[in-house]
Amino acid sequence: MLMRTAPGKSLTTIAHEAGFGSSSNFNRVFKTAYGSSPGRTNIEMLLESSKNRQDAATASNYAKAMSRDAAESAKQIPAVRIERWGNLPLAYVRVVGGYLNPQALIDGYHAIEAWADRHDLDRATSQLIGMSMDDPDIVPLRKCRYDFCRTVTSKPPPRSGAHFTTLPACDWAIAACQGDMGDVEHVWNYLFRDWLPASGWQPAAIPALEIFNKRPEEIGWDRFDMLCCIPIEPLR
Repeated sequence: MLMRTAPGKSLTTIAHEAGFGSSSNFNRVFKTAYGSSPGRTNIEMLLESSKNRQDAATASNYAKAMSRDAAESAKQIPAVRIERWGNLPLAYVRVVGGYLNPQALIDGYHAIEAWADRHDLDRATSQLIGMSMDDPDIVPLRKCRYDFCRTVTSKPPPRSGAHFTTLPACDWAIAACQGDMGDVEHVWNYLFRDWLPASGWQPAAIPALEIFNKRPEEIGWDRFDMLCCIPIEPLR
């Protein structure tokens, strides 16, 4: 994503931001995965090839998304606001492959809520958050990670059923979304494809968030009332 959206950054900077200890390590791992060094790789062709290598479900979902473009353009343009947030401590339960197995997502949601109940977490002050760790246009769906999170004030006890992370202070672009999965996709597509390139901002190296205003018990599993949030930093 950084190589595609931040052409002004050096490969060394991108390697460090992506968690590699050195650019040589990044080059070696990248070449093993994709057959050529990052400096000699056409990213657009790589992404297209990656899409083509996805399994049938991925190809089907991608085709459906493309066919909805015309309909999306007729939908209402979401309002986007920018807020500065401090450090965000989170307890989370991770789901792998949930886009292909919806039951796994349901189980992950129930797991974080059961953990919250066991630790008497106040739902009035603790936000329910979904955090997508991977780009399904690049990562095979069976490997995509999705974290169900609760905001917390302290680190969970070891082996309590939840992991812990803290997102650093950051600016966030936020758009409200109410509706079905098609409406959710519309908002995310607008934020990344239309709003972000013209905004003067670029994505920060933090996962995007879905903040649930209403839980499935309140609104159902086929409807959503959420905030779609992109971490951003000034375009350099």
